[in-house]
Amino acid sequence: MKTVAGYSAWVWSFNLRNRNAPGKCLGTDTYSGLAQIWPCTTNPDQTVHWAARTAQGYAELADGNGNCLGIQSGSTAQGANIQNSPCTGRPDQYWAQTGTGGLYRQNYGSGLVMGVLGASTAT
Repeated sequence: MKTVAGYSAWVWSFNLRNRNAPGKCLGTDTYSGLAQIWPCTTNPDQTVHWAARTAQGYAELADGNGNCLGIQSGSTAQGANIQNSPCTGRPDQYWAQTGTGGLYRQNYGSGLVMGVLGASTAT
């Protein structure tokens, strides 16, 4: 049981995996908060869950530290960095599962899909 948005609820956590790099997951740098791919672990920065939702079906992706994944500075440009920061309800912190099997994470603020720059498989 975990408290989410002021109420208690069962929360299922998962990793955001890089389909092109087996064993690699999205995590965030301790100092900058910027997202990178790392070998998958159960560290709180790599463990996310769906949190507050919008009527349009988008939801915050909160990490195990209680921060939300969003687009740096609310950018709508392709190639913008993803970072974690305190959950504020900004549109860039809301995501939806899209595509076949819900494999992709589409951002509410920009309409763009989460990906790894240059399809890199390096950490």
